[in-house]
Amino acid sequence: MNHVYFTTGANIVNDNYSTFDFQLLQDGTTNDFTDSNFGNQSRVNFNDIYFGVDYKFKSGIVTIKPSLTYHNFFWGIEQFTERNNKSKAVLLPKFTTKIEFNSSKVLSFNYSLRTRFPTVTQFANRFTLTNFNNIYRGDETLENELYHNARISYYRFSLFKNIRYNLSVNYRKSTRNLKTANVIQGIDNILSLIHISEPTRLGMI
Repeated sequence: MNHVYFTTGANIVNDNYSTFDFQLLQDGTTNDFTDSNFGNQSRVNFNDIYFGVDYKFKSGIVTIKPSLTYHNFFWGIEQFTERNNKSKAVLLPKFTTKIEFNSSKVLSFNYSLRTRFPTVTQFANRFTLTNFNNIYRGDETLENELYHNARISYYRFSLFKNIRYNLSVNYRKSTRNLKTANVIQGIDNILSLIHISEPTRLGMI
């Protein structure tokens, strides 16, 4: 049994983000923080145009399905009157295998390479006051996260013996990951995002 599937489509996202930080003084006036690089007026237009092909075949008790999807990402970041346009192509493979020993014993394996882009708040490049001494600042130069995800699972069910097993092991490894970095300036704690590599994660259920 052999099957070939084709998929194509587009994801379009438009996000707006606005902040205004000030201090209300005892005499009723306000202390505007705009001149100190506070306040955001950000807009992000994000387009994901993709095309994928899946091939599925079965030989005996084994079913195998490799897939490959090509993504062309376009995004524009507008901060007040400045605009920065970017594009990037990403190829994301996926692979699944299922071994059905019988209807009550199944072993399966799934692997995929996945990506994720920052949100509009993470792109906003001016300060935002989160509490009295915590400040957050995004970065418009950030790009996508990229990580490998794999899962192997075994299912066993026996009505006669009254047993049920559902065991799985997960594996995740990031090649590009967003993490929060802290910078202390006086009494202020400034938070921002950076790209780093993340250690491998293993989990069992």
